[in-house]
Amino acid sequence: MFFFLDCPDSTEEVAAVSGKPLWLRPSNIQTKNVSTIQWKLTLQNSTGKIEILKHNKNQNTSFKSIKYDFNSSNFALGIKSAKLEDSGFYKLEITDCSGRICTKKFWILIIDRVENPDLQGEWKTQADGMCQLSLYCSVSKDDNVSFALYRGSKLISTQRNFTYLENQTDTSSLHTYTCNVSNKASWASDTRNFTQGCQSVPEKFAFLPLVVIIVILVLLFLCAVTCFCIRNKKRKQSRILARALTRLISRAILKIFTIRGRGVTCEVEACFLALTKEMKGKRNGAEKMKTGQKGHHRLYCTC
Repeated sequence: MFFFLDCPDSTEEVAAVSGKPLWLRPSNIQTKNVSTIQWKLTLQNSTGKIEILKHNKNQNTSFKSIKYDFNSSNFALGIKSAKLEDSGFYKLEITDCSGRICTKKFWILIIDRVENPDLQGEWKTQADGMCQLSLYCSVSKDDNVSFALYRGSKLISTQRNFTYLENQTDTSSLHTYTCNVSNKASWASDTRNFTQGCQSVPEKFAFLPLVVIIVILVLLFLCAVTCFCIRNKKRKQSRILARALTRLISRAILKIFTIRGRGVTCEVEACFLALTKEMKGKRNGAEKMKTGQKGHHRLYCTC
């Protein structure tokens, strides 16, 4: 029969606030058939070992110390008022009657309690209709301290200083912000209710961006319509000019080939003679050049 069935070799980390009592309680141990109990300490940044106590179960002597307490029923070690210099490596050695040893280890970190933080806010109006809130969370002795900023219950930053944008039109509502600071052993917070500090937007200017967009779209549409009309008008003018030129050319040609009575001018005869030479051998063309009709009259060419 023996009791050291569950004595794993592991180290338990413990963080505690300075100035407060601290108990180191070993778990999963047997307290029967124990010969001796020994607590040892290796201080932080030191290699030397200090024997805190050595207790023999067969002796009924009680442990007395100004700094430490000891509970013989569960072998727990107490520090009456923990200080920063008490940080270090604590080891409990339990020896049974057959000489076997069970070891329990503790790494203790003693730190100061975090101070209460101070949360401040500064408002600044933005040109895009938003209101900028700059949050500043300060705390003394901020070594090894973590920060968390909340808007209501929503986490918005883990930085100590943060800039948040609020809708500038929502000027009447009250916003709650919290700065939470913590270390491994303690935490503290500061909560503030901020009413938006930016000037409210006048009602007549609330829809100014929308009006500007509509005006721009209307101007673009008018420009497009104007360009289309000018282009269409130029096309019509070009067509009218082409028709006028065609008419002038036609009239000029008609003046050259002026028909006088039953005869035609020598110019017509010259044209006909040229056509006759070119179309020599073509019967139908020759017949058309020799004879022509206009109404019921035969045409003659005279010089």
